Amino acid sequence: MQAFKLKENDEINIDESRKHLTNLHKDSEGYITIASKNPNYSQWHYKKDDLLQRSDEIISNINTYVSQNTFYRPQRRIENGLTKREQDRLDKINAVKELSEKGYKQVQIVKELGLTKGRVSQIIKEIKAKKV
Repeated sequence: MQAFKLKENDEINIDESRKHLTNLHKDSEGYITIASKNPNYSQWHYKKDDLLQRSDEIISNINTYVSQNTFYRPQRRIENGLTKREQDRLDKINAVKELSEKGYKQVQIVKELGLTKGRVSQIIKEIKAKKV
């Protein structure tokens, strides 16, 4: 696909931008990346419908670029610096630890949390070895 660069005095046609976004991402359920070099590089992620509704405010300067690809799981960090996957893992470990300290047997923890016997056993071994 060929890219073209607008000059500073070129007008940004928001309707053309919406049409292009609609054609390019018509079946997309994922996130679309918008990047800007104004003056430093920054990027944001939007769902298609949100981007189309707010395109006049989002795509409002000469140095805005729209990705041709979409993705489904942004690797954003949660407040404590962990990804969602890392946070989920830590939550499971803490839940197993809490139930274990309350005197639950491994079989009861498996039923309570919906984890496999092997995973519960592995977490308890990590807790006892003070790895977590």
